[in-house]
Amino acid sequence: MTKQFVTSDLHFGHSNIIKYCPDSRGHLTGVDQMNAEIINLFNEVVGKEDHTYILGDFAFCKPEQAMKFMAQMNGTKTLIHGNHDRKLVASMEFRNPSVRRMAGLVEDTPYKVISHSVDGVKYGVVLFHFRIASWDGAHHGSIHLYGHEHGNGPVMTTRCMDIGADTNHLRPYQLDRVVAELAKRELTKSGHHDGNREW
Repeated sequence: MTKQFVTSDLHFGHSNIIKYCPDSRGHLTGVDQMNAEIINLFNEVVGKEDHTYILGDFAFCKPEQAMKFMAQMNGTKTLIHGNHDRKLVASMEFRNPSVRRMAGLVEDTPYKVISHSVDGVKYGVVLFHFRIASWDGAHHGSIHLYGHEHGNGPVMTTRCMDIGADTNHLRPYQLDRVVAELAKRELTKSGHHDGNREW
């Protein structure tokens, strides 16, 4: 059965990220080891028929190399643009249909809202690189997933979560599990916006 996953802030090719994120990457001896470990851990979790939403900051290297890294990762991918993806997204390599096919990249967009069912209940899931204070449908039960903060942001008690790779031992999260866990949290109260809504 096809599964869906979410992750963010892989930072392929970015040697300084090892120094910036010592808790999750401090054991790595260099950028080449980091690149290989991220790919290996990803492929241990994600199958060839699965789909992953990558919520930005995919790579810090030339577009040609970035797309080669993506091609080594199992399954299909949607890239939500991060602040460090601008050069990649604007490149001819990234826009080349054959390169995208080889990399399993089926979609790229700055922002996306999907509907995801868990135990027969549909939830709206807002996917964005940055944490949003008030997101679409927040008061109707929707969930917001983001990256950018590398686990260094505030502890959130509402239905939102930093799903960056550095918050999960460099592995992606299974979307079913994240949505099921966040759905247990109480809704943010906001007057006439309160209450669940069918997605």
